[in-house]
Amino acid sequence: MPNLFQRGTTLLELLTVLSLLALLATAGLPSFVYLVEKNRLTTLFDELHASLQDARTQAITHGKTIEVCAYTQGTQCGTDWSDGWVLRTAGTQEILRLNVSSHTKGSVHWSGYSRTIRFRANGSSPTSNGRLILCGQKELIGQLIINRQGRIRQGSSEENRTERSRCR
Repeated sequence: MPNLFQRGTTLLELLTVLSLLALLATAGLPSFVYLVEKNRLTTLFDELHASLQDARTQAITHGKTIEVCAYTQGTQCGTDWSDGWVLRTAGTQEILRLNVSSHTKGSVHWSGYSRTIRFRANGSSPTSNGRLILCGQKELIGQLIINRQGRIRQGSSEENRTERSRCR
């Protein structure tokens, strides 16, 4: 005698549920990939900010001029900040810290008086007044603004809207 309380799922019900799950995964995956990439670029931005703060602190602490420049192979400074950056002593070019970037989808642009960012022993940065702008997928992630006194700050939302065209 068959049990009337036993029920299973039919093949049609199972295929319907699987097709709905596939549809939801297909719609949600691009948004998730975008979110992960934006978080990677935000992390890169925070690392860059921390490195600049560290360079200024080391300049004040050790009484030496410290410079930050775009990373290339060897000890020379490059122009592409997207590959990473180097903290080094200005006179001896002794490398204090090396940050090699693995974030290939973002780009970092330096807009300033010279190729390098320098912090003197008093913390000032008279020849390095400028902006570091981080872009990702044609979108401005953020900018770091360095003034002549050596203070580093993040760009406000209004400043970010103004500089947004640099990432196109």
